[in-house]
Amino acid sequence: MERIVDARDLPGVLTPSLSPVEQAVLLVTGRTLGRGEEDLGKKLMRSFLFNLSQREGVVKTIVLINSGVLLAIEGSDVVEYLMTLERSGVEVLSCNACLDYYRVREKLMVGTVTNMYNVIDLLSNAYKVITV
Repeated sequence: MERIVDARDLPGVLTPSLSPVEQAVLLVTGRTLGRGEEDLGKKLMRSFLFNLSQREGVVKTIVLINSGVLLAIEGSDVVEYLMTLERSGVEVLSCNACLDYYRVREKLMVGTVTNMYNVIDLLSNAYKVITV
C-alpha cells in the first residue's frame, strides 16, 4: 500500500494549508536583544520572550544560534518562557555547533538540537523570518 506523506510532517516545507503565522520562524542570534548595553539587552530579551510566551500563533519555530543557545540551558532566566512556548506548540531548536562551542549541550533544558543544514532549510522555506 502506498504511503501518503502529509507535507506538514516534513520539516521546512511551506504548506499552503497553514497560515503565514504558522509558518513564521523566529531566528534568535544572541542572548541579548538589540545592540548596546548588555544588561539592557538581557532585560529586553527577557521581556520579549515573556511577552511572546503570552501570545499564541506569533511563530511556529524558534531557532537559537550563536549565544542564543544560552537562553535554552539550565540557569537561563528565560528558559521557563521557552518551555511555555514549546508547550503551546512552538518548536524550539538549538544549533548543534553553538552548543558544542559553549560546551553546554548537556545543560539544554528545552527544545531539540539541530544542524545548519536544517536551519537553512527552515529559513529558506519559511513564509516569514523574524531575526532578533
